[in-house]
Amino acid sequence: MFIRIVTYISVLITFSGGFKIVKEQSGLPFDIYYYYGFIALMMLVFVYKYGVKLYKPLLLVLGIIIIPSALINIYQGNNTYGMVIKQICVIFIVYSFYYYILKLNNFDCEKIIRIYLNIAFYISCIGIIQIVSFLIGFKGGYDFSYFIPYWGEAYFDSGLIKMHSILPEPAHYAIAMMPAFFVGLNNIAKGSHQFISKNKSYFLVISMFFTLSLVAYFGMFVSLILLLANKRNRVKVLIITIIVSISIFYIGNKIPGIKNRVVETYRSLHFGETKGINLSTFAFYNNGYVAINNFLDHSILGTGIGSHPVIFDRYSIIYSKNNYAYNEINMGGDVSLLFRIISEMGTCGLILIIVFIGTNYVGNSSRPGMVKYGIISHAALSLFAVKLLRSGHYVDLGLPLFVLLYYYNSIKFKYYICLKKNTINRDRILGYGYK
Repeated sequence: MFIRIVTYISVLITFSGGFKIVKEQSGLPFDIYYYYGFIALMMLVFVYKYGVKLYKPLLLVLGIIIIPSALINIYQGNNTYGMVIKQICVIFIVYSFYYYILKLNNFDCEKIIRIYLNIAFYISCIGIIQIVSFLIGFKGGYDFSYFIPYWGEAYFDSGLIKMHSILPEPAHYAIAMMPAFFVGLNNIAKGSHQFISKNKSYFLVISMFFTLSLVAYFGMFVSLILLLANKRNRVKVLIITIIVSISIFYIGNKIPGIKNRVVETYRSLHFGETKGINLSTFAFYNNGYVAINNFLDHSILGTGIGSHPVIFDRYSIIYSKNNYAYNEINMGGDVSLLFRIISEMGTCGLILIIVFIGTNYVGNSSRPGMVKYGIISHAALSLFAVKLLRSGHYVDLGLPLFVLLYYYNSIKFKYYICLKKNTINRDRILGYGYK
C-alpha cells in the first residue's frame, strides 16, 4: 500500500504545475512548488532505504557535457554560478527522485504507465466538467483559481474557453496528457485495450480537441505519424489519420483565435513580422531568435546550462529593463525546450538528444509480449516532441518520469529479446542501468 500511494503521488506531480508559489510572492529567486516538500521527504526515505543510488547516464551527461560547459562559460562571462548551481541541483534531485520511484516499483514500466493513464483519465474528466460548467454558466466548475494558486483563465475573443483542467494553461495540459492521448489513439486504431480500456481511450482522445491549443494539435500529428510507422492496421490508422486531420483543420478554420495564432506564427517565422502579434507568439519568436543567434556564436557547447536568461538581452529583438513582466515571459527560457537546449548546450546538446532517443528507441511490434514496449516508447516520444516545441523547463510536466520510462523500457525490451533468443547476459544488459 505504501508503494502504491507514493507512486500515485509521484505520478500526480506531472499534473500539479499550478500548485506553486511564484517567486514574486515568496521573495526567493525561484518558484516554490507544493510537491517540493514531498520530494524532499521521500528522498530522505529513499537514501535511508537504498543508500545513495545514482542514475549513471545522468552522471555521465553532467560530468562530460553539462558541468564542463558551464564552468567554461562562467569563466567567459556567459553564465553565472547561481544559475548553474540552481539548474544542476534541480535536475539531479528530480531525476534521482524518479529513479528511486522506478526502483521502488522494480522498474516495472508497465505498472507506472497504467498508474499514469488512470490519473490522466480523471484529469481529463475534470476538464470535461470544466467545459460543461462553462456552457451552463457555473463559474465554480470551470474557474479553478480559487483553489489552484497558479491557474490561468484561457478564453478566446469569441467567448470560447480552452480546456486545461487543473493545469495552468492549455499547452501544459497538452504536454502532460500527450502520452495518454497516444495510448488512447493506439487502442482505437488497433482495436485493442493496452494499459487502459477502449472506452477510456475514446474519452482521452476526444478530450484533447477541447484544449483548442496549437501545441495539442501538433502533438496529435506527431502521434499520428508514430502510428503510421506501424505495419499493422495501416488502413484503419490511415482512416483515423484523415478523420483527426480534417477535425483539426475544421477547428483551426472555424475558431478565429486558433486561425489568428497560426497566421501570426507563420508571419513571424517566415517574414520576421512582430508588430501586433500576441505576447505568446512573440515570446516564441523572440526566444527562437535569441537561441539561434546564441547557437551561431557558441555552436559547440552553447553558453552553459541555465544561461539563457543571462544572454537574453544580447540578442533579444526588444528588451526593456523597466518592464519586469514583459521580460519574465520572454527571457526565462521556458518557451521551448529545443530553443533552450541549442542555446545552452549547443551541438553537443542536440547530439545528446539524438543519441539518447536513437539508442533507446523501441519500434512497433505485433509479436505477443512485445507490443507493450513499442507503445511505451512511442508514448514517451509524443511527450518529447511537444515538450521540445513548447515548454523549456528540464523537470516539469512529466519529462523526468518519461525520460526514465523511455530508458528502462528499452533496457527491459533488450533483456526480453535476449531471453527469447537464449543469449541472455543479464549483467551486461541490465547491470549498467539498474545498479
